[in-house]
Amino acid sequence: NEEVQAQAVWVLGNIAGDSVDFRDAVLEAGVMDPLLALLRSTEKLSALRNEAWCLSNLCRHHPPPEFDAVAPAIPVLAHLLSTAEDDEVLADACWALCYFADAGHDRIQAL
Repeated sequence: NEEVQAQAVWVLGNIAGDSVDFRDAVLEAGVMDPLLALLRSTEKLSALRNEAWCLSNLCRHHPPPEFDAVAPAIPVLAHLLSTAEDDEVLADACWALCYFADAGHDRIQAL
């Protein structure tokens, strides 16, 4: 059900955005792969906005998340930046990359 899926993504994004500990717990629960699969396949704009926002929250906070936990998002973020036409999706993709790069030189090199 798309509605339940959207609600779940929103809840996970909200939880991840609340604190480092919550973000890490969401990542450790294995949310990244299913979220990236959604981002690769979603056609509905409202769902894509929600998923991009959730992804940006998973990359957020200091200290940054473990590199291995968020590195799979790099190709998806690159795809969003090159194909998305919506300002909100683009903004959240940019924020995710900004949070990623803010974590240091090694992460900038990975980008």
